[in-house]
Amino acid sequence: MYQDITYLTIGTILCPHPTNGRLTLDETRVDELATSIATAGLLNPISVRLTGRGYELIAGRHRLAACTRLGWQHIAAIVHDANDQQAATIRLVENCVRTQLSPVEEAHGLAALLANEPRGVDALAALTGKSVGWILDRLEIAEWDPELAQAVHERKIPLGAAKRLARIIDPETRRSYIRAAALNGINVRSANMWLAQANGQNETLFETSEKNAQSRTAQFVTETKAYCFCCKNYTKLEETTAVRLCNTCASELAHAQNP
Repeated sequence: MYQDITYLTIGTILCPHPTNGRLTLDETRVDELATSIATAGLLNPISVRLTGRGYELIAGRHRLAACTRLGWQHIAAIVHDANDQQAATIRLVENCVRTQLSPVEEAHGLAALLANEPRGVDALAALTGKSVGWILDRLEIAEWDPELAQAVHERKIPLGAAKRLARIIDPETRRSYIRAAALNGINVRSANMWLAQANGQNETLFETSEKNAQSRTAQFVTETKAYCFCCKNYTKLEETTAVRLCNTCASELAHAQNP
C-alpha cells in the first residue's frame, strides 16, 4: 500500500484540501506541534500520494504547517499508491487515530466516502474499523441543520443533547431551541424535555427582554411549564412533583391521606 519513508521539499507538496478533512485548521495545535517537533523531532511522517501534478498531501496538515512554521525545507513522508477514494479513507482514519476529530468532521468525512463507495455502509465500516451503528450515527449528523452542526463542532452543544434537538419537527422551532442551547448551554435531560415540548407534549416559552434583544449578547430566558395532573393549572415544572402535581394539590393529597 505504501513505499518507504522519503524526504520531500515542503514547498512542493500540494494541499488540495486546505484543512484536510477538518472544518478549520487549529492554529493552537500547530503551535503546540511546532514546539514538540522542535524538541523531539517529527515522530510521525506525513502521508502523501504521487499524482500527475506532483506529491499531494493525504494526511498530516497540522504536522506540515508546524514544520513550515519552524522553517524546515524538507519533511519525512510516506508515499501511498492510492486513488481518490483510498486517499480519502486514509485521511479520515489517520485523523481519527492521531487527533480527535469533532463528530461533525467525522460525519462529513464519512458522507464523502460513502458517496463514492458502491458497497455501502458495511464496506465503509470495514474500511474505517468502526461499527455499522457508529457509521450510521455519524452519517445522520451530516444531515443536520448547519447551525446545529456548527454548535456541536464548537462544543457549544453536547452531542447527546444535539441528537435530541435535531429531532424537533418544526424547522423554525428547532432553530430557536438550537440558538438558545448554544447561547445558554444544555444537557441531555433538558434536551429531552425540550424535544417533547416542541413536538406538542408540553410547551416551552422563550422570553427575550427588549433590552437583551437589542444587545449583541441577547440571551434566551426559558421558562418551562406543565399542566398539573390534578387541578390542571399551568405550573412551573420545578414546582411540580414527579407525577406533575402542583405543590398545592400535592399538599392537599398528603393532608387527605393523613388528616
